[in-house]
Amino acid sequence: MSQKSKHYQLIELENGEIIVVHETWVSPEKQHVFWPPYPDNYTYRRSLEKREEPAAHWTIHPTKRVIYRTDNLPKALAKVKKAEYTSNIGNQS
Repeated sequence: MSQKSKHYQLIELENGEIIVVHETWVSPEKQHVFWPPYPDNYTYRRSLEKREEPAAHWTIHPTKRVIYRTDNLPKALAKVKKAEYTSNIGNQS
């Protein structure tokens, strides 16, 4: 039986910011994330939904830890607000 992939990750950056990224935006060693240069949340969210691949003009940010993984984008985005208030959000479904 194959395990379902968890495409979206809630990441804490080294600067303390909490973001949602697609798994392809995380470096292979999981120490950095690639971030798109989009000016608004709508374009950013569309890039997540389309599973856009990182491009050369994307910025790179060091990660502190992966907080949460899910295959459900709305759930991942909802966890961002919760993560602002608590670090105990775990990998609950």
